[in-house]
Amino acid sequence: QINRIKNLITHCKEVILATDDDREGEGIAWHICSLFDLSFEHTKRIIFHEVTEPAIRAAINNPVRLNMNMVNAQQARRILDRLVGFELSPILWSQLDNNKLSAGRCQSPALKLITDRENTINKFSGKGYYSGDCILSKGEDIEFEGEFKEQFKNKEEVISMMEMAKVENFVIGDIKKTKSKHSPSAPFITSSLQQEASSKLSMNPKSCMEAAQSLYEKGKITYMRTDSTCLSKDCMDSCKDYIKGKWGDKYYKSRVYNKKVANSQEAHEAVRPVQMEEDNVGDDCSSYEKKLYRLIWKRTIMSQMEDQKLDVHKIITNMDKYVINSSYDVETFDGFTIVDKKEKEDPADILELVNSLKVGDRLEYETITCEEKYTKPVGRFTEASLIKELEKMGIGRPSTYSNIVTTIQ
Repeated sequence: QINRIKNLITHCKEVILATDDDREGEGIAWHICSLFDLSFEHTKRIIFHEVTEPAIRAAINNPVRLNMNMVNAQQARRILDRLVGFELSPILWSQLDNNKLSAGRCQSPALKLITDRENTINKFSGKGYYSGDCILSKGEDIEFEGEFKEQFKNKEEVISMMEMAKVENFVIGDIKKTKSKHSPSAPFITSSLQQEASSKLSMNPKSCMEAAQSLYEKGKITYMRTDSTCLSKDCMDSCKDYIKGKWGDKYYKSRVYNKKVANSQEAHEAVRPVQMEEDNVGDDCSSYEKKLYRLIWKRTIMSQMEDQKLDVHKIITNMDKYVINSSYDVETFDGFTIVDKKEKEDPADILELVNSLKVGDRLEYETITCEEKYTKPVGRFTEASLIKELEKMGIGRPSTYSNIVTTIQ
């Protein structure tokens, strides 16, 4: 193969390198130059993040040169791999009787995170407490739920409170109304895509990346190994046109996401659909790919939309030294949530309740319930939460998360 390519090169005017836009890609490009005696300084290097004609034409019209800083960084990482792998892998084989396993600079700390978490769980000693809630009423028609602000330390304290409730008055001490809003999440990067696919679609990281790879190769989404949340101007303009055309001007809000995660290693765009005008991926994709595409499309569209706005009504009821809180949200503008509509409580019912109450009103209790609970240790990692922790600690990179999880499993 090497001889065949060398022969082809002798009949070509120039060679253009088009490896991935990361350290590994830069290292591969450097090796190609070395192997085929190409100039490190003058050989053109092109970078594109989506398999479309405009993107590839733009890359060819704007070539760059080999980045030796990234090449050297890749070489340094290879050395670290060997220092860790060559020293630890033989120990692994001797203990597990499996010479197919290897220790790596990312696998080993990922495994340590899991063992550290398990040790923390084993050392944990749970403490008991009681939480309380109640149903309060004003007259025959008005009834609402509340939750005791403080926890009760023991059963005796609970019984004392309940005896007190038989004779004490329940009085509304305050009614507060505040404004709140929920903003959309940033567009997907590799790790957040894997986490969301796990929680929303029950897809493990490996299946997620296989489906994303297929979507990328079919020209449906941009490059799926990235740690950048930025969107191109073309994409933002396309989102703007779609949102205004479908839902109106008030739903659109331009948002620039350009913050990279810690230890960011790549300069790709976020994971997004190539065409934003329609969320129908087509019939040439599997059901997994269609579900993943829909997830990516929704996240991208919502990232350029207005906030969801809420009025938060908080009712504070006093009973002797105890405080009971009741909180109700009333949506005043659905914003980005219109894309993924869920059934919500009728705001008219909440407003009718709040407007029927005033400070100083005396209430009756219908029921008071206290439940014994125990403090719990932190949970074991899921595939999604382990990837989130690896990303937070700067371990690995977008292309290796699913491999790390698969290897240590």
